[in-house]
Amino acid sequence: MLAALADNPRKSVSHGNGGTGSNAKDLTGQTMLDKVQVSRAVAGLVEAGFALRRVDPRDKRSRTLALTGRGRALFDEIVPLVRAREAELLAVLDDRQKEVLRIAIDTLAERAQQLQFDEQKMTLATPA
Repeated sequence: MLAALADNPRKSVSHGNGGTGSNAKDLTGQTMLDKVQVSRAVAGLVEAGFALRRVDPRDKRSRTLALTGRGRALFDEIVPLVRAREAELLAVLDDRQKEVLRIAIDTLAERAQQLQFDEQKMTLATPA
């Protein structure tokens, strides 16, 4: 969740720089977690002082999320550790195997997004 807030190439994520940040809906799509999981994770980050919620200037009903300086520092500390672990894991694969793995992960991610989209459509279509 911290990574989704901090390392989102599609949106500017603010940590005090005036950017608009991400919202919970964006994070749900980026992390492929359900709304409840995202909500709990965001609440934990805010409570721990790693992120802030702000009124979205484009939609006053919505809240954007942004890392605090403390959250950015933690992210910057964790990223090299995660990348090093990833390199250790992938070291046993040759280039062909790495490409097959990348394709498989991309395919699964696309399917997960489609299932999430289908689930959201069904939820909206179900009368209350």
